[in-house]
Amino acid sequence: MTQFNGTPVLVRDLGRTTLEHQEREGILGKDSNPDTIEGIVLMLKYQNPSETLRGVHAKVAELNRALAGDGVKIVPYIDRDNLVRATVRKVGQTILEGVALVFLILILFLAARAARWSSRSRFRSRWRPYSHCSISRTCRRICCRWAQSTSAFWSTGPSS
Repeated sequence: MTQFNGTPVLVRDLGRTTLEHQEREGILGKDSNPDTIEGIVLMLKYQNPSETLRGVHAKVAELNRALAGDGVKIVPYIDRDNLVRATVRKVGQTILEGVALVFLILILFLAARAARWSSRSRFRSRWRPYSHCSISRTCRRICCRWAQSTSAFWSTGPSS
């Protein structure tokens, strides 16, 4: 440890050492039980949270079975399982809505392009009401009603 007048002073010279339980350094209480212990489960970076949570739940169930005789039980305090499931469901729903919206817009504009092309040919298209001019006028009128302004402000050319 150190030396005194050239003589080493060791720990055994100062006192006796023993192994004991670690003393508590903080206070945690849950549901009026002051004798509560907290543990935190950390997940590795880039791991699937659903698989990690399934593993944690399986291990907690196993530990609860092993500790049941001692009157000890592991109870989750904050469980991210519901949060992960809700997030995955919301992201999936948002992606599907985005794909459906893009698909709808593509259909409308491709139909308008096909209607313009077929109106130039000798055959008439059944998509004529959805031509490019009609779509832009309809969108302009909807925006005017929504913004409560006049159509002249949004005018991009002659309207029908």
